[in-house]
Amino acid sequence: MKKELECIKELLSSKVDRFYKGLCPQCFYTEKVAVLFDVSNGRFTLKEQPTAILNCVNLKGLQPETLILKPENFCIRFYKRDTYNKACDYLFLTYDAQGTPHAVFIDLKTDIFDPPDSSTGLLRTNTTRDAKCGMQFCGAQALFKLLSYMVMSVSKCDALSKYREHYWVLYKNALNGSGVLGTAQTVANEDTDVVKTFRKSSLRNSILARKTSNNETIDFVTLC
Repeated sequence: MKKELECIKELLSSKVDRFYKGLCPQCFYTEKVAVLFDVSNGRFTLKEQPTAILNCVNLKGLQPETLILKPENFCIRFYKRDTYNKACDYLFLTYDAQGTPHAVFIDLKTDIFDPPDSSTGLLRTNTTRDAKCGMQFCGAQALFKLLSYMVMSVSKCDALSKYREHYWVLYKNALNGSGVLGTAQTVANEDTDVVKTFRKSSLRNSILARKTSNNETIDFVTLC
C-alpha cells in the first residue's frame, strides 16, 4: 500500500486514538464507531440507516490501493453547533489503473429536488438544503486537509496534496433528474443521469449528482 495510506492507517489506530483523546476531548472518534475500511475483492457497499430511502449502494472496480473513511463518524468539532460540523458519508482515497491518485467524496441523499413548480413544470431546488449539503462536503474536505497535514508532519510525505478531488451526491429520486438547481441550468448526461449541481459551498470543485436506486451497483471508475 502507498506510504501515505499506510500512514493514515497508523494515525487512526487505537493507540493513536487514545493519545488524541487525552489531548482534546472534542477531537476524537469512539472506538466502537468504524471510521476506516479496506476494500475487499474490489467491492464496497455504501450504507445508510435502514430507515433511509436510499440506504444501500454497491461499488465495484475499486483498486487494491484504496482506503475508505467515514468522515461523519469522526467526532471533530470546528464550531459549537450547526452544519459546519457535519461531513459527508464516505471518502475514498485511491489510485486508478494509471496510477493517478483520487479523493472521492460521496454523500447519499433521498433526493436533490423539490416538487416541480406548478406554473413552469421545472423541478425546484431547496437552497437551504443545498447549502447544508455543500457544507457537509466542506467538513469532509477539512478532515482530508487535516489528515494530509498530519501525514506530512509525521512521515514527511506530501502525496495527499497531489490527490484529485471529486464530490458526488448519489440520490434516489422518482423524478427524471433534470431541471434547475439554484440559479443554474444542470448539465445532464442521458446515459448516466449525472447532473452538475452548482450547490452553494466554498468548494472550488463542482459537486455532481447521480440518480441511483437501492442495491444498484456502480462502477467506481465512473466517479473518478
